[in-house]
Amino acid sequence: EDVLVIVDIYNNNNNNTTNVATNTPPPIAIPKNVKWFNFDIDDGECTKDLPQLKLRGGSIVPVIGLQQYVGQKPITCVTLYIALNENGKATGQLYDDRGDGYEYKSGEYILFTFTAQLQNDDSQIFFNVNKEGNGIRAGCNSIGERIFLNLKILPD
Repeated sequence: EDVLVIVDIYNNNNNNTTNVATNTPPPIAIPKNVKWFNFDIDDGECTKDLPQLKLRGGSIVPVIGLQQYVGQKPITCVTLYIALNENGKATGQLYDDRGDGYEYKSGEYILFTFTAQLQNDDSQIFFNVNKEGNGIRAGCNSIGERIFLNLKILPD
């Protein structure tokens, strides 16, 4: 099931259109039976030259800060973009391991599963985090001992 879709791969600065006569991009079909949310991870700061993204309702997408390579620094903050579906629910996952071997096969990984659900007449969101795996050996941990979760609920 697709969580993210690229809606506009052609922009005003890109001449890769298929219809030269009308200078219009080809139509892009996305499922209509699902609620889609505009997804902008930098609040419009740098994405003006990037394609438009849509996030499927019912999804939670974790985003971390920029790193030049795996394990450059511990992950201390994760922003979770939450797009509730028509039933007021969303789920998502974040996986981490050492990134350089097969230790994950013996349980040396972390898998966080996030769930969110509207409650109390849609005035509150219940949020849950479930952790699976034995963790990662000391000294190689990319997700810090404690992480700060920054929750962003996407508007309708």
